[in-house]
Amino acid sequence: MRRFPTALLIASGFLLSAAHLSAEPAPQSNGRYTMTPIEGGFIRLDSETGAVARCTGKDDNWTCEPVKDGTAVAQDRAKLEDENKALKEQLKKLEGATPPAADATPPSGSPTEPPGGAVSQLPTEEEIDKAFDYVERMYKKLRDRIQKLEQPAPTPTPEPKTGDGGSGAL
Repeated sequence: MRRFPTALLIASGFLLSAAHLSAEPAPQSNGRYTMTPIEGGFIRLDSETGAVARCTGKDDNWTCEPVKDGTAVAQDRAKLEDENKALKEQLKKLEGATPPAADATPPSGSPTEPPGGAVSQLPTEEEIDKAFDYVERMYKKLRDRIQKLEQPAPTPTPEPKTGDGGSGAL
């Protein structure tokens, strides 16, 4: 017994239920498209390609979205199964290959080798400490400058004026 794809059965169910729900028979058309009314819109069948679309309208704006059939789903599934099988075979080949020896030099242009032949090294503890000390000094200087800017400016004291008739001695 052959199994029908689920999507094809659903699309057929839409068409059959639409035919039974409508009081009038489906209109006959000599054109490319056959329209069958359903609740909230209609089903459009393209007689040339066999494509089925569900069309709905709101405020005089109609949109038709294709109804997927089981053929496309089956093709996608077959494609994915083939890819899966190929990847499993590739994984088996990679697992069976012997890893390179630890003392073997990597080939030129390998991704682990930096461009230009330079050797990449991590910084030493001393270099890291120097960098942190530098950042800490910069932070302290910035904090001190901000505190100076936030302090209110000192108010100047008025100086005594000369020539106001006083003896000049305090």
